[in-house]
Amino acid sequence: MDQMNRMPRPEALAERAAALAAHPAFFHVARAGAKGLLAMYDQNPALVRLIGNHQKWLLTGLIYGAYLKSIAPDAARPFCAAQVIEDAQAVKILSRNTVQQTMDALSAYGLLGKSEHGEDGRVTLLQIPDHIHGSTRGWVIMHCQALDGLDGGDRATQVAARPERFAAIHRGLMTGLTAPGGWRDPPEDVALFYDARHGFLIAEHLAAEAEDLGERHVVKGLTRSGVERRYGIGRSTVHRLFQAAEAKGVFTPLAGGVAVSNGFMADYAGWQARKFAALDLAVEAGLSGEA
Repeated sequence: MDQMNRMPRPEALAERAAALAAHPAFFHVARAGAKGLLAMYDQNPALVRLIGNHQKWLLTGLIYGAYLKSIAPDAARPFCAAQVIEDAQAVKILSRNTVQQTMDALSAYGLLGKSEHGEDGRVTLLQIPDHIHGSTRGWVIMHCQALDGLDGGDRATQVAARPERFAAIHRGLMTGLTAPGGWRDPPEDVALFYDARHGFLIAEHLAAEAEDLGERHVVKGLTRSGVERRYGIGRSTVHRLFQAAEAKGVFTPLAGGVAVSNGFMADYAGWQARKFAALDLAVEAGLSGEA
């Protein structure tokens, strides 16, 4: 069986995620991630709209994973669009057309090179721009540093010191992230926003800006018109999301903002904990040689 398909035990992922979510400092880690995404949006809104949704973000990981498979000594095929489409369909996150359209858009942004196979024009070969290698490894190390900050570990140092294990770590990470019931499947309150076009930006805004007042969290200045202006989300979509969020008790309007339920904040943190749990288990297995 392909190593990409070696799923970590669901209970191991769930246990690790629960332990992380229960750490008193973990929400600060999750909040920092939300703030980082919004900062990226402020710098390049079109790009974040393209890949900020969790499914599109997972696709970028699958693309890099296909590259790593193509340079392995036992590689069965070159780094090509067909491999990416096959991998995405295997984990059932996006349709074939959406995968192709997203790769085309990434190519237009200079984040993915494309060319026709010299011998078979039906095969689209891909190339990873040089700066993507550093940013991909940097993402893993930065998130390892966040985990190290919670328990005093040295994951980041070990990962940086053993580049030959990066492919195994990345493979384990993507396997954990795309496992059914894992980070690929947000809880209902989070999915309410993530399933809508660019609605993920509202969820990240809530997580980044909510002030903990004990019985509830408050996000000051959040209004429908403000969301439309800052994030470029259509009026009808914003109206529908606000109505649905209020109906479900995710948040309630206040003078000058909204009160966000503690349940949403806990669900968001628990969801992000699944991502860090997948990384933690992937690093353990990758460095030990088990992956």
